[in-house]
Amino acid sequence: SKGCQNADSLNITEKAKDLIAQINVGATSAFYPNSVVLKATTGINFTYQWMKDNLPILNETYNSYTAKETGVFNLIVSKDGCSQTSQPISIHISIPLASENTLEESSIHIGPNPTTTQLNIAVNLPEADNINLQVVDVKGQRILEQKSTQKLNTHDISLDTSQWIDGVYFLRIQSSKKQTIRKIIKQ
Repeated sequence: SKGCQNADSLNITEKAKDLIAQINVGATSAFYPNSVVLKATTGINFTYQWMKDNLPILNETYNSYTAKETGVFNLIVSKDGCSQTSQPISIHISIPLASENTLEESSIHIGPNPTTTQLNIAVNLPEADNINLQVVDVKGQRILEQKSTQKLNTHDISLDTSQWIDGVYFLRIQSSKKQTIRKIIKQ
């Protein structure tokens, strides 16, 4: 155990004997927008810090974590000045390119694609509804999420892409009944 604050090895062993840093997980992959739940082995007075790609995840100090993005996750468990780090677990969130309840091709207009500074999206729905836009990169990391606040038949949205890194992105457009995912290229 790392970080034990006592020079007496017998006391260190006693303090850390029940300290376990283990992640329990079922599936290690999911299709976006689903996620993977990671659970720590719990113990009395344990504290937790979840890590993604060797960096602490801000405010994720509970005994479970919901992974919504692809990455390598591990957990630091501490107790009484001692800590242990779990083995890393790779989680993959796949981005489907089609689904059964898709919005009609003719009801969505996206351009310019490839884009440089601005992406214009027009969505025409058969009945008034809210829409939710999500943009993820090829690693599955969420770049943007935007929800409409009005139920409309027509939604016209402009996204500022000037700060996006050049590459491939996936735009998910979802109403309460249907969705579609489109590939966007930023140059």
